[in-house]
Amino acid sequence: MRILLNLSIRDAPFRFQNKIYKQIDGVAMGNPLAPIIADLWMQKIEEKLNRYTTNKPMIWLRYVDDIFCVFTISKEKIFEFRTRINKWHKNLHFTLKLESDNSIAFLDVLVTQEQDKLTTSLYRKPTHAGLYMLWDSSQNRRYKLSLIKTLVIRIYRICSSKEIVTQELHLLRTTLTNNGYPPHIIKRGISEGEILIKTMSHTKKDAVWFFCKTHSEYRRRREAVQRREIALNQLLQQSTLTIYSIA
Repeated sequence: MRILLNLSIRDAPFRFQNKIYKQIDGVAMGNPLAPIIADLWMQKIEEKLNRYTTNKPMIWLRYVDDIFCVFTISKEKIFEFRTRINKWHKNLHFTLKLESDNSIAFLDVLVTQEQDKLTTSLYRKPTHAGLYMLWDSSQNRRYKLSLIKTLVIRIYRICSSKEIVTQELHLLRTTLTNNGYPPHIIKRGISEGEILIKTMSHTKKDAVWFFCKTHSEYRRRREAVQRREIALNQLLQQSTLTIYSIA
């Protein structure tokens, strides 16, 4: 297995402008091994972080190498935290994004701090022009309906309140109209998307089990989950909450 891994990572020459190159560090973008290696590396970083008792995030939520953090320390100490983890590997450097106007984007979610709670809505990049598959394009009609249903499911999954859902659905109707979709098609797609959401919410989900070698390891994991839940509830009551995104 080690031989195959080294072969996939270190012996992957490629040609560019009639020159032969060999990648000696990391993997190429799109390589199936990339997310696996990234996840393994991030687990190593998290093991190191667990050894620290001060100047670290109270909440650490990660998707591959994108991290949503909640701090209760000063900005200076937060930047010191980033500097510290950037010293752990000479070729890996994390960027830090601060919240702006009590909001921060994490992946396609916009997280907003409102008094004693966090709300979530859809995040769109500044370059987003509202262009989707045009109604008069030469695509099969079922793909266009699937597009509407997918966007509706995304709204219901991400948005944290009925008010935000209503706003996003109104914006979706406007956007689809601008893309040439007839009103009855928009109505049908939204209705079918909402039916799918209700079906998903009533579908029983299987429990996610984790196995531990010893009882003490199980106890540590259980207590870690409980501490994170308690910490988040306490943090949401504080006015000095600072949210960051690290990638």
